Amino acid sequence: MSRSIEKKIDLLVEEGYFSEEGIKKEAFKTLLRERSDLRIALAVEEYKRGEITLNRAAEIAGITTEEMKKKLNDRGIPIKRGVLSEEERKKKINDLLEKK
Repeated sequence: MSRSIEKKIDLLVEEGYFSEEGIKKEAFKTLLRERSDLRIALAVEEYKRGEITLNRAAEIAGITTEEMKKKLNDRGIPIKRGVLSEEERKKKINDLLEKK
């Protein structure tokens, strides 16, 4: 990041407009709001890693579930279907509990 940008960020933090964490969050939210391609990329990657459902991926991307399926298919990412095995179900539950 350029020194000029860093100085401007520091000034906003010093004057109490944002905390350092707050300015990062706001910048990220603004970036995703303005860039649909990045929202879709984020949703695809989280879905591919098994971190979110198809419906949640579509919600993050700001598109319909059918459009999300097409995006995944275009990238060669299989749509997860069916019932989880007992082991997969327990792992998902444990993962969710650890995030709290």
